[in-house]
Parts: sequence; C-alpha cells; structure tokens
Amino acid sequence: LVHRILERFILEVLSDDVPAPDEAWSASHHAQLRAIAADEFAAVEARGLTGRQIFWGRDRTLLLRDLRLVLDRDSEWRAETGARPIAAELAFGLPGATAPAVGLELSDGRTIRFRGKADRVDQAEDGTLHVVDYKTGKVKDEKRLCEDDPVLGGSRLQLPVYGAAARLHAGDPAAPVVAEYWFVTSRED
Repeated sequence: LVHRILERFILEVLSDDVPAPDEAWSASHHAQLRAIAADEFAAVEARGLTGRQIFWGRDRTLLLRDLRLVLDRDSEWRAETGARPIAAELAFGLPGATAPAVGLELSDGRTIRFRGKADRVDQAEDGTLHVVDYKTGKVKDEKRLCEDDPVLGGSRLQLPVYGAAARLHAGDPAAPVVAEYWFVTSRED
C-alpha cells in the first residue's frame, strides 16, 4: 500500500511538478500525497483488506503520519544530495519495459539476466544516480550491509541490479550510482 502511494505520487509529480533539489515538498505536494493515500485507502477498504475497523483506523493514521514524514525527510535528503526524481517503478527486462534485463557476467563467461522494478531513481546535478528501494518491513540483514560486503556474500543483489538498471535508463553506463534502502515507517525510523 505504501509502495503504491509513493509510486503514484512520484509518477504524478514527474509528469507535472518536480521541485528543484533545494526546494522542499510544498503544502500542495503534501495535499496531493494525502489525496492519493485516501484513494488507495478506499481501494483496499472496498476489497476488504484492512481488517477490523478499530485497528484500521489506527493504522491509517500511522500510515498518513509516516507518509508525511517521508516527504519531510525526502526534502532534506534532496537538498543534501542535489537530486530530484527521474523515475518511479523503473521496469527493466519485463514485457513493455523501456530498459532491457540487467546482465551479470560470471567468471566462467555465462551471464545471468535480472528483471524487476526499482522503486525510485533520482539524479543529482553532478550526474550521480540515486536508487531508492522503499522498505516497510523490519530492518534485518540490511543492518549488516557495509562497504566491505555490500551484497552480504551475494545474498543481497537487489540494489546493485537496480543501480545497473538506472544506468541503462539514464543512458550512461559509467554514471556514479548510490543505492539505498529507505525504511519508510516510523517503527523502523
């Protein structure tokens, strides 16, 4: 649900009103995000996916707060990085995708091809691509990611694959890439 709301928001902003990196998301952007959330909430309510009303009321309030905080922190992050969104749900290697599958050549010469969708790609004024993967679950193994082992022995390839897809999308195979998980719930800070 949170992914869908953030995806719709970024896609709408991309087609209409992307603020400069040093501009905070405006009050109208916050209202736009709340309107999208209300629409998506209504859709899951209509499908009976929200559980007991008393709990959904609480969860809905928490989700709205978390979405507001995501925009607030995103404003700070964009100002720090000088980046602005260029894609949401960037599909690669899938039917209808504009980017091809991402290939990883193995030492024996074989190539493994990956397909998927990256939640968000931003580009900084210096050309650096920032890949964001939204997470609503708990921080687990991701806590162990570090510069010495950024893929946890090959068990966490998602961010590097998304980075390669972002390069394909931008048409720059040598672009610097920063790829991050964003835990977008207050429970995970």
